[in-house]
Amino acid sequence: MQKNYEAQVACINKVQRLLEWNEIEFYCMRFLKIRWPEAVLFEDKGEFIIASGTLRTEDLSAEFTVWSVNGHLFSIESRTPLKPFHSGDREEIKPIVIHSQIK
Repeated sequence: MQKNYEAQVACINKVQRLLEWNEIEFYCMRFLKIRWPEAVLFEDKGEFIIASGTLRTEDLSAEFTVWSVNGHLFSIESRTPLKPFHSGDREEIKPIVIHSQIK
């Protein structure tokens, strides 16, 4: 799964941030359509959680979930807006993964 995950991340060429970035969606676009290469897809073509955890900086904290849909990395979702994590020094952000299916 790790190899497929890394290949999928390398394929991402469009990122859509919804609202205050409570949901960030990832796409592999080819010829103006969403087209993920079959070779990089996970065996499980259903909807499942890849990982969940907490992002932390000195003054911010947000629980997040990373989702797979149709065999590929699809989104990062959080009840807490993730947009504030974008400003400032990115080196400060410390992701703490509580649960991960990537092996």
